[in-house]
Amino acid sequence: MKIDLDKDKVFFNWMVETYGKRCKDFEVGCACCEGWLLYDKLIQEEFASGRN
Repeated sequence: MKIDLDKDKVFFNWMVETYGKRCKDFEVGCACCEGWLLYDKLIQEEFASGRN
């Protein structure tokens, strides 16, 4: 999946609508924390792969 952060923020906006703002502290089992952790991993993989 190619994530284009410069063109639009559809994925980011979906995350905010779905999970709300990030929690101050990470808590295992918290749906919000786990969702944002997955988001961060996807973004890191996209940048690391050089596809962005």
